[in-house]
Amino acid sequence: MGIGGTQPSPFVRALARILLPTMLILGAVQMMYGHDQAGDGFTAGVIISLAIAFWYVVFGYEETRRQLPWLRPFSLIGAGLLLVILDASLAAVLTGSFFANLDYGAMLGLPLPKGFTLSTSFIFEVAICLTVLGGASMTLAALGHPKDAAEA
Repeated sequence: MGIGGTQPSPFVRALARILLPTMLILGAVQMMYGHDQAGDGFTAGVIISLAIAFWYVVFGYEETRRQLPWLRPFSLIGAGLLLVILDASLAAVLTGSFFANLDYGAMLGLPLPKGFTLSTSFIFEVAICLTVLGGASMTLAALGHPKDAAEA
């Protein structure tokens, strides 16, 4: 059952199932090619969060939590913070400067798509995306099922 205990139409359910993977891909592309411009990880986190919010509306709180077991707000926030600390520390060890710009792809000789660099700035954008996604997920969980908000 969706929000308000109503059964959404099969079209809306299919749309929700198509929308989430599409938004995950769009978020990844936004981080890959937007981290040098306006947008980047924050925008990717918001895009993915909107798709998850749509799932809450269509499928309801319980079904969304059951079908998306990776949606753990505290884990996402923790992973984002840990990733940015590790990335900045590695850059400091390798260059002597905290948050220095390092191109890991070039260092490792990775064949990457044209226009994409696996750099400290990209890792930072992934960390921002995870943190925004975790914060938005926490908010959605609190709004969708307030009594379980402390347990998420």
